[in-house]
Amino acid sequence: MSDNSDSDSSSDALDNPRAWRARRRQKLRAHDPYPWPYFHLPLLSGYDPPQSGHELLDSDSEDERVRRDRIVLRREAAVSLSTEQAEHSKIPADYSQIAEHLDAERANPSIAPHTCTHCAKVRIDLRRYIETAETGPTISNLKAAAEDGCPFLSSLLREIYEYADDETELADDPITTSFSSSVGHFYMRMVGDIGVFDAYEVPGQASSDELVHRELPPNLAPNSSISFNRLRGWLDECHLGHPKCKAFRTEYMPKRVLEIKEGPEHPIVRLRTNPPLALYATLSYCWGGDQHSKTTTARLDQYESEILFGTLPKTIQDAVIVTLGVGLRYLWVDAICIVQDDADDKQEQISKMHLVYRGAYFTIAAANAPTSYAGFLQPRERYQPTRVSARMDDNVFTEVLLSPEYSGLVTSDYLFLRGWTFQETHLSTRIAVYGPREMVFCCLEGVWSDGGTATQINTRTSAFSGAIDPGNQVFGSLEHPSGWANIVEQYSRRNLTDETDKLPGIAALAEEYAQTKPVTDYFAGMWREDFLLQCLWTVSPFRVRRPSVYTAPSWSWASVIGAIGNPRTSLAVSGKMQFTCTLLDVQTALASSHRFGAVTRGHIKIRARVRALAWWKLETDRLGHMRYGRAAPLTAFQSSDTPANDPQIRCIVDVPEEWPANKFIPMVAIEICTVKANTDRITGFGLLLGRVGSHSYRRVGWMTVYEMEDRDYWFDEDLGLAMWEDVLIT
Repeated sequence: MSDNSDSDSSSDALDNPRAWRARRRQKLRAHDPYPWPYFHLPLLSGYDPPQSGHELLDSDSEDERVRRDRIVLRREAAVSLSTEQAEHSKIPADYSQIAEHLDAERANPSIAPHTCTHCAKVRIDLRRYIETAETGPTISNLKAAAEDGCPFLSSLLREIYEYADDETELADDPITTSFSSSVGHFYMRMVGDIGVFDAYEVPGQASSDELVHRELPPNLAPNSSISFNRLRGWLDECHLGHPKCKAFRTEYMPKRVLEIKEGPEHPIVRLRTNPPLALYATLSYCWGGDQHSKTTTARLDQYESEILFGTLPKTIQDAVIVTLGVGLRYLWVDAICIVQDDADDKQEQISKMHLVYRGAYFTIAAANAPTSYAGFLQPRERYQPTRVSARMDDNVFTEVLLSPEYSGLVTSDYLFLRGWTFQETHLSTRIAVYGPREMVFCCLEGVWSDGGTATQINTRTSAFSGAIDPGNQVFGSLEHPSGWANIVEQYSRRNLTDETDKLPGIAALAEEYAQTKPVTDYFAGMWREDFLLQCLWTVSPFRVRRPSVYTAPSWSWASVIGAIGNPRTSLAVSGKMQFTCTLLDVQTALASSHRFGAVTRGHIKIRARVRALAWWKLETDRLGHMRYGRAAPLTAFQSSDTPANDPQIRCIVDVPEEWPANKFIPMVAIEICTVKANTDRITGFGLLLGRVGSHSYRRVGWMTVYEMEDRDYWFDEDLGLAMWEDVLIT
């Protein structure tokens, strides 16, 4: 009979379970370079294990032996996976991606997980969905960390100071920590939510807990092999296996493209004219001002020989690198592939823009680059993760990565504020969007992200459909005129450097719309079909103005700069709308041969019920909206110098700044249509016109007419309140 005191006999375990567990821990520590209860789970060579400073606690939970056995078995299985096996692809693809992810971090130390002696004091609790202040750092800890340059705790201290009304009244209490109800979402609180993070397991370490994201963390190095390999894989999968994407894309080759080859130090680039049919990428980006390297007639011959890579703006350089990274040879960029000082070439290429983007293999969208000189492949240092301690059980610890919260791609990203880029991200079949944190790939059949949790965007939601919609699926699925009204609404919210680009900037989408909808003639951004309904566009309550140069006739939405809406389209679909006027004529004069391009003049002639009124602009009102004022029939001035506001009408001018305050301004109102409500009462909609000649007017606003009991309808011609006229509007 052996008297070995270290024997793990079942009777000893039952008689003295605590002593049995202590001996078991001692044996395991003898074979593990990292002290229990910390488990490092290495999968690949070259991965630097985190250093643990966690103490050994004496207390044990009742079910700890079962849980520890499970962790030990999982660890032993993970350690058995050798680097040699990974290199010979005997391990699932995920492990090769771990290696690439770690390589990207080693190549870019600024985005590798941060850790320091101060961060080692942070411990989060994975045992339950509760708040705990057990191991949270205090204010004094945060101040000491900030002095030593710890970016993680310094950011928390800044957030505390922003929340606190008085810094001197802050108690030196620990920060509370908790998980939200969603997996991997982690909060730090003191005077509010001072830090929100996504928690990921450490790459190369077995899964820590069900509360932690098990995907690889976001790839913060877009200029890396893992990013290019992922993008190439998504492109191949889409090209070979997505029927909708195949059906939408059109075979086309632009007149000019950048031809790219590998060079000894940097890519070799030249401008290729009339290239053979091949796969090419396009770039959607913000100019952000003039580009000194743009193609001109003087540079054309030189560029066809070679374009020095270093002379290109950084954003275009990065697009060249991405093109090579996915194995393509050709790239289309507007500033280089269109001769910028040749008006004829510009008009020709702009008229084919819908073919350029529909024919592209994919589009590179530089969402986070404010100018062409900013670039988009730099490491995303802002989202550098931090490695912190995590309690899995009473005496079981591991480490996790805390990645700063990311709200995903939003319509306020630089690319989605520019007018020209709207059609570029709606006509492309496939789009690689380089956002603030990671690259996101979208096509007609799905969305994938370069690491991190499930995709951060849904192109089908109304909140983001105005930014990215491969194949124009959201707006393209709507019937006319609703589809076009939504396109105009989203496009008008964007900015244009050159005001004369108002119509050319949406011309490619108009061309595409004409091929997919039952529409014919196009007049300054409006279709002949349902033309009168389109005349009822409205403007956003704030920040609307007239352009400094002529862009369109006053009856077109393109004649103002500001957000456009047309809430009447839904009424037309309901069948409750009746048009009370007749469109007699509509004409525009094109600035070029492009039927969807800019115009130099235009007019419409409408036979409608007309009534004169006067509008009084208030300096302000209770809502503070300058556009609201008083309106009354012009005949009311016969009895009073300051008539009261007519409650039957609501008049809103398009650009209030055009008119002086506290002065009655004569206008003309014309009725366009009426809508019968469920109460059988009629509501009328019309336009406000200002006289510009003896026989012509311009649109200056819109109006609503309400039917009221004991009062005649405002446009009733039988009672002589209004009269029929043929009105010319320019």
